[in-house]
Amino acid sequence: MIQVPEGMTNQEYHRNYLYLSILDECKSTDEILEIGCGDGTGDCGILGPPMIAKKVYDYVGIDRKRYNNPSFNFVQADIEEYGLTGMYDKIIALYVVQYVSPENLFKLASEHLSPGGKAYFSEGLNWVQGGERVTASEICEFFRQGMAVFDHCEIFGIEDGIIVPEAQAKTGVFVIASNQEGNDEN
Repeated sequence: MIQVPEGMTNQEYHRNYLYLSILDECKSTDEILEIGCGDGTGDCGILGPPMIAKKVYDYVGIDRKRYNNPSFNFVQADIEEYGLTGMYDKIIALYVVQYVSPENLFKLASEHLSPGGKAYFSEGLNWVQGGERVTASEICEFFRQGMAVFDHCEIFGIEDGIIVPEAQAKTGVFVIASNQEGNDEN
């Protein structure tokens, strides 16, 4: 079992690990949209938005909170009310699905994902619906149904901060979706 560094929660550790996995796939020509990037003071430090923003051509972070790090393009807005335009090579939405309408989020991401691009979603086991904690298998099924708006998706589990096969999900779920053929609606 991996030890989460002292002073860091499991979700913070998972998010850092996921950012490193996504960063590895980023190219200097990529245009990135991150939905729910946080306020710049939270759980990702330099591993989150600032590190990705430095590596890619263009990075836009959107969050309801006011961002406190002026080193990249940030929009303070609710993604469901913001008039998103443009296409993005990668769209990131880590641990935000439970805070928005998932159907709207997935549709929006699919419509604004460039052909051949990738969208990254995750959710942890701190998700509560109707007073009950949602299980890893329920989150996987939820993502499986929601990902129908994409041409392709892969669902993975998260166990002790590491990406594992879906059946081994213990502490969260990580999804990579894509529109290989593009989306004719835009």
